Amino acid sequence: MKRKKVIIISVVAVVIVVVAVLLLKGSGEKEIRFNTATVREETVEIIVTATGYVQPVDQVEVGTQVSGVIERIYVDYNSQVKKGQLLAEVDKLTLNERVTQ
Repeated sequence: MKRKKVIIISVVAVVIVVVAVLLLKGSGEKEIRFNTATVREETVEIIVTATGYVQPVDQVEVGTQVSGVIERIYVDYNSQVKKGQLLAEVDKLTLNERVTQ
């Protein structure tokens, strides 16, 4: 009879363990959640901050054949210029006075 009691208790314990495992496991399907967002077009702004030295590709010293006071300047520093382009004007009065002397 003692053996019969142990078998019954063992069977009941196994049934309880099986039921507990099935309840804890659930249906087996996990709910998958997604985060969604509406797509919209925007411009991407890229900003780069850096330190260093800027050096020109070509550097040219510009001079004149005559000296005098500059009356007008037609270009700014670092402007791109073409061959034959007027860069500045020398004061014509001073230039004419020197020619007549």
